[in-house]
Amino acid sequence: MKKSWLWLPAVFLVYAAVLVFIFALPSFGLFKKDVSIQFIDEKIPLAKAGDPGWGYVKRVQFDADKDGELEDIVVIAKIDKIDTGENYLTAPGTPWQAYIEEKDGRRTYLYSGTQFRRVDIFLGTTNNTLGLTLDEGEKGYWLADFTYIPEGKITNYKYLRHSSF
Repeated sequence: MKKSWLWLPAVFLVYAAVLVFIFALPSFGLFKKDVSIQFIDEKIPLAKAGDPGWGYVKRVQFDADKDGELEDIVVIAKIDKIDTGENYLTAPGTPWQAYIEEKDGRRTYLYSGTQFRRVDIFLGTTNNTLGLTLDEGEKGYWLADFTYIPEGKITNYKYLRHSSF
């Protein structure tokens, strides 16, 4: 009885189709890929609290580099107050920036970009982690955490979650 090798090309084609399917799935959005975001938009000049037009300023002190001294964590936006309270007028595409400021005035920028709504910093008290929340309105939220090293360095940006509505 003579063996037929006609099944071999069919097996090869099935194997190739499975490989194409597996590697093509991420392209079609069926598997969630690692997502990265640009934290510093070089088209937006870096600013600091008090610069003209940067009316929104939130400042908190935190030991970002774990050296025993408090640094200022600052979030600013290029928006103006609309009354004497804490109400601000914002619009899609508003420039926001967040930075760490050392006692000697050196600043390390964590974020510079445009957001639909707001940028917040969250601070972890157990292990001195810093986090960044970017509210993109209907697009959802970006959450990231990072490690700050003095001399103006940010390392270990880690994407945590992005949720859409």
